[in-house]
Amino acid sequence: MASLERPSVSIIIITRNRPHILGDCLSYALAQDYDTFEVIVVDASDNDETQHLVANYSQVRYIRLHDAANQMPRSRNEGIKMARGEIVAFIDDDSLVQPGWLQALTRHYAEPKVGGVGGLVLAPREEPRLNGVVGRISRLGTPIGDFNVHTPGPVRVEHLRGCNMSFRREILLRLGGFNPRYDGSNFREDTDMCVRVRRAGYELVYDPEAFVIHLYARKEVYGRDDRADNAYRLSVAKNTAYFRLKHFLSFSTVLSLLIIGPMRIASNVLLGSANIRVAWTDVKGRWAGLVAYLASHQEGARE
Repeated sequence: MASLERPSVSIIIITRNRPHILGDCLSYALAQDYDTFEVIVVDASDNDETQHLVANYSQVRYIRLHDAANQMPRSRNEGIKMARGEIVAFIDDDSLVQPGWLQALTRHYAEPKVGGVGGLVLAPREEPRLNGVVGRISRLGTPIGDFNVHTPGPVRVEHLRGCNMSFRREILLRLGGFNPRYDGSNFREDTDMCVRVRRAGYELVYDPEAFVIHLYARKEVYGRDDRADNAYRLSVAKNTAYFRLKHFLSFSTVLSLLIIGPMRIASNVLLGSANIRVAWTDVKGRWAGLVAYLASHQEGARE
């Protein structure tokens, strides 16, 4: 892979029905002091408010997706298709990139082995931790560590945070983009990409100087009633199981995920320390993840 000095960058922002916070996100992104970059908004809103907002920013490129609610991988992939930059950087619509963010991300791509770079993520008024584990994944496929640690300098990691991550566009295209099976909650779709980039032979870098403030605004995922929350839990459990089976398949993973886990959930219900509906949703999600894994494995075998 080529060394990239001051590469061009496409900043992709995925949004849905949140124009009230997207405006601040765009203002911070466009204020970056960097030679060559573009901003792309991929909008899955079910109304025109976001489109009207973006129209006020002549330098922002815009794409509207219909019927794309809860399909962030699809939105990311559409943004990648539109991107012209050598590097594609992803932020959430409630992420406020701080001064020097792009410089901190891009400087690491001078190393040919670096395939992705991310950075520090803090909530408003949150102080960074000075030590801790950043961006690791256990042998059973569980991500370990937060991204609010200000390490003494850049460090190699095993995954990045979806609201503050970047990759070489060439690699994203070669890998076929983000996996659309991580739908619904879209949980683990970013981690999945990081694992695939590393297994393709590239390194991931965490640089605390590539800093964003994440507002953690509420998302419209399935709606807001009890059934919606249940659907969200089901999706998180499914995507988690699918990710672990896909990338960390072993006897221990299957035992922990599909047998020991449900047994512990059932015992907590019997002891009265867990809600039966929530517990049943978790178990169903785990088995749905197995179904998704088997389906993807079968498709891969046919190809």
